[in-house]
Amino acid sequence: MKIFRFVFAFIILASATAQAQNVSGIDGNIWRKMKQDNKVYYLTGFLDGLKKSSQIIDLNVQSAKRQEFSFVEPFYVNQMREKISAYYPEQAAVSISTVIELLNAFYADKYNSKIRFEAAVRIVLARQKGEIGKADFWLEEARRAALGK
Repeated sequence: MKIFRFVFAFIILASATAQAQNVSGIDGNIWRKMKQDNKVYYLTGFLDGLKKSSQIIDLNVQSAKRQEFSFVEPFYVNQMREKISAYYPEQAAVSISTVIELLNAFYADKYNSKIRFEAAVRIVLARQKGEIGKADFWLEEARRAALGK
């Protein structure tokens, strides 16, 4: 009976984890159907969430440095910061409305309609910053992921 409970709990946890990994289902098909004000709210919330995650990482690193004298910041923390910073628009150059226009143009291409929102934001912002090579690489990567290859 205990083994049955353990197996049942494991199956429930595994299925919950699998569902939690696909948190955002926003892609080009849904983006095109959204109203302008919903796009503003969604994009603003997305970028604010990234900014908050960056602040949480910094607070945890500072706390670890205070607690441990010989603390060395792990490499993956720097990688997380780099990935998060790829989503930040240049404050002076790009406004939320500009990013929305860029996303509208991006999703107007039928080959981009299945690309997830997170990837699309990163691609259009990299292109806007002039990082064409990165943007093209991420675009090909996102198209392959959308096709399941």
